[in-house]
Amino acid sequence: MFRRTRTTLALLPVAVAGLSFAGPALADERDAHGPSVYLSAGAADTSASLELDSDCRWCEPWSDTGESGSGYSLGIGVQLNRWFAIEGGFLDATEAGWRQADVPVPGLPGRYDTDVALDVRATSLSAVARLPLGAFDLNARLGEARVEGTSRQLARDVFDGRLLARDVERTRTGLTAGIGAGLSVGEHVRFALDASLLPLDRALLAERDGDASLVVVGVSVAVRFGL
Repeated sequence: MFRRTRTTLALLPVAVAGLSFAGPALADERDAHGPSVYLSAGAADTSASLELDSDCRWCEPWSDTGESGSGYSLGIGVQLNRWFAIEGGFLDATEAGWRQADVPVPGLPGRYDTDVALDVRATSLSAVARLPLGAFDLNARLGEARVEGTSRQLARDVFDGRLLARDVERTRTGLTAGIGAGLSVGEHVRFALDASLLPLDRALLAERDGDASLVVVGVSVAVRFGL
């Protein structure tokens, strides 16, 4: 499921960019906005996800999503025109949960029931395409993110009941993609709701296999300053 989601998110900026190029031909309204800089801040809900390929050729891949944590986001961007922007972002999120039963754990023999608490800090740089719809807009983004994570892992051996505790730190850099919607209030203020996927090292979830991601859903407000 999450692989299809990531593929869709990766293709959405292309689709929105195509709509953005068509925008001037569909509207007589002239773009009165020149390049500008904007600053944003917001709150975020985060959760880890993992997808495993199935050994069955005709079966769907296995996927799961953990318990959500919370955090905040900061951003700075350059709005080139009504349709395109370049944006840098920062995310600090804590206490996303991940639990699995009877699984192998990296670096440990045997099988374990795991309980993980995940804290992350992420920086990103993305190209953003927007489709203006009056005061509203739809947007899609595609870029690169660096995610630094720390997880507190409890692992209980399913055979003898031993309880092991450890801290794991990992960093992963990779593709980030997202979609969202916004509402502009006047010339300088914009409220937004966005969802995005960030790369995540699976060792932070005490997992040996699979493709891990961090799912981020956030609300934010941005203030724009003309150049």
